[in-house]
Amino acid sequence: MATKVYVENLPCDISEEKLKAVFAQIGSVESVRLEIDLITRRPKCAGYVEMSLDVDAYRAVNFFNGAMFTDRIIHVEEPKPFYEWAREILRNRFGEEMTTKVYVENLPCDITEERLKDVFSQVGAVEAVRIQTDLLTLLNRCSGVVEMSLDLDAYRAVNCFNGATFKDRKIHVEEAKPFYEKAKGMVMDRVHLLAQYGADWKKQLPKWH
Repeated sequence: MATKVYVENLPCDISEEKLKAVFAQIGSVESVRLEIDLITRRPKCAGYVEMSLDVDAYRAVNFFNGAMFTDRIIHVEEPKPFYEWAREILRNRFGEEMTTKVYVENLPCDITEERLKDVFSQVGAVEAVRIQTDLLTLLNRCSGVVEMSLDLDAYRAVNCFNGATFKDRKIHVEEAKPFYEKAKGMVMDRVHLLAQYGADWKKQLPKWH
């Protein structure tokens, strides 16, 4: 466990010295930092407390979490890594639609899975890479699927690599769609094509007066 704890729902007029004195009842406190809104410059009624020992941080979470502090029930927990905070923000925006897989098109046809993995590893940990081949000719289709370890890294990969130039090719990177969505898109394209063909064919028919 980390030595830092995150404290929410504090009295907005509390000082860092007072918060340090409170947590010093558990153990030695290294530092205290109260959060300030970057735009309004007002207190966010939350802050970080760094204990000297991780066991004291653990005790502080168990002792103070849910405790009453000047008519407020404070919330104390181990602070989350940045990527987890970012993931929560993205999930709140996009819901459960985020995935760890991305689809890459217009790749150099001689690229290997190892090379593609090295490229996407610049964004985050890569679980698997699969270069697509034609089922009939077994030739490289110049596209593939990359599975990242975290959905946040998949989101970053789309924003970082989509439209980028790779070996004189402008690659296209997007969130990988489920198979049924791809099948639906193929069917709709075929329907639109047939409808357009039918409209053009009718125009060529002789007009009867």
